[in-house]
Parts: sequence; C-alpha cells; structure tokens
Amino acid sequence: MTTGSDDRQSIELHQLGMKLKFTYSIVGLFLGLFCIVVGAFLGLYGVTGHTSFTDSLLGLSTQSNDAISGLVVFVVGIFMVFITRLKLEK
Repeated sequence: MTTGSDDRQSIELHQLGMKLKFTYSIVGLFLGLFCIVVGAFLGLYGVTGHTSFTDSLLGLSTQSNDAISGLVVFVVGIFMVFITRLKLEK
C-alpha cells in the first residue's frame, strides 16, 4: 500500500520528466530550424564545398558526392527537428 507522500513524489517526478522532455524538444526544434535556415541561405547564395554524404536507413540508401554544403546543413536540420519532436503518451 502506498502512502500519499509516495503518490505526490511520483506525480512531481512525472511533471519534472515532462518539463525536461518539453525543454529537450524546444531546444531541438530551434537548433533544427536554425540549421534549416542557414542551409537554405547557403544554398540560395551558391556557397559550395566538397562534401560527401552517405546515408542508409531501413534498407534505403543515398549517396551524394560534392553536395552543396547548404543542402547537408538543411538535411541535418530536418533530421534534428524530426528526432527531437515531442511525443506524448497517455
């Protein structure tokens, strides 16, 4: 049998976890958005570089040699937003 104090501590711990999860999501969203904007800016103004990009996920793979630096930063930003999005469970 649990006491009221144990229940209150459990609720407080859950609330703290949700606040930290929300903070993590917001930071990831802003960093990802920053990468997307910088990548778009670099791509639109034609900044180039010698970049090799290879990725494989769920059996699908992509490879790009001499990719535009802005494209790589843009893709990293999208990936960051996707990975750090907030997922709520009931």
